Amino acid sequence: MNRNKMVSKLILLVLTIIMIGNTTVFAKENGENIKSILTLEEAISVGIENSPDIELNKINMEKLKVELSEARATERSYRQLKKYDPYNPIGQMEIVGTMQGFQLEEEAASKNAEYEIEEAEMTEKYIIKSLESGITQAYYGVLQSKDGVDVQKVTLANLQRNYEIVKRKLELGMSSKSEFYMTEISLNEGIVNLSKAEDTYRRALRGLNNVLNYPLDTKLELSSDYKETDSNINLVKDLEYAFENRYDLINQQNDKELAELNFTVTKRRYTPNTYKYKYAESTVKMLENRLNNHMKNIESDIKGKYDEIKTAKEEIKLMNSNIEKAKEGLRLSKLQYELGTGTSLEVNEAILNLNRAELGKASAVANYNTSLIEYDRAVNIGQL
Repeated sequence: MNRNKMVSKLILLVLTIIMIGNTTVFAKENGENIKSILTLEEAISVGIENSPDIELNKINMEKLKVELSEARATERSYRQLKKYDPYNPIGQMEIVGTMQGFQLEEEAASKNAEYEIEEAEMTEKYIIKSLESGITQAYYGVLQSKDGVDVQKVTLANLQRNYEIVKRKLELGMSSKSEFYMTEISLNEGIVNLSKAEDTYRRALRGLNNVLNYPLDTKLELSSDYKETDSNINLVKDLEYAFENRYDLINQQNDKELAELNFTVTKRRYTPNTYKYKYAESTVKMLENRLNNHMKNIESDIKGKYDEIKTAKEEIKLMNSNIEKAKEGLRLSKLQYELGTGTSLEVNEAILNLNRAELGKASAVANYNTSLIEYDRAVNIGQL
């Protein structure tokens, strides 16, 4: 009867959350409660506030607490049975619960439920860290695509100026039609490239609105900027932290400890030549091996992501140097063309070289920030 009441309460809670969620979406679709000028920190706060996942995890917590109560009740029944009939065959007791697909004896069932509650509590932190990571990546994606638009606008302005110069020279008989046509083709390509960059920006903006749970076409103004090379990473300390705090490692450690408890219980009931004994023993060994291998994989993954950050830093330096050289190349090609010692095609090529260098810089900075996000995720989050 109590269980039915609990189920009814959970159903009511789910319906309440759905109604609240629908009300929130309706308000946002009507332009209410929308903060459109956002720093990165504000965007993260909005995304966490608007995410339904945390509330759903709380509902799961209530379910797990019920399961813990049931497991403890089963254990009490088992102890009572042993008290009044110590010779009762163990096989008459039902196996209640599993852990990663492995059967658990009755005395390990409540510990399993306790671990599941602990892991559900960790899941809320995991959800928040995952949201922080995803929102940061989406935020930087918008910044990168905005940089792409700005670069294409500057490039198009340069191509337009060169086109006008060649056009005037053609009218004065100082330039050929073929040169004019090539300049016009470059201008048209610049127009198309700007249009593509604007499409990319709109897609990135919709992606950010999606993770913020905003209407997809909400116009946003992002007031934070990229980080470039100001990260201060201590690889040794980060590895230590990851081994102690990553959720997937804690989950696997709990699984191993639960299997060890289950094996301790099994040893009291069965002899080493029985299937039950061998099964419980092999489960412990398998989970120990899995945990050790996972720790090696984590170390390799974190070190690899650290190397990616260092590479991205160097790439930014290289792109900054390329931009300076491309600017100087454009200045010289314009000067040579004005003096009659260069061609408009050389000017166009110099404009495009600068365009490639600036886009390369934007990409390098985005790669650096993405590397920081992935490194942080590897150290702090892991996988559930």
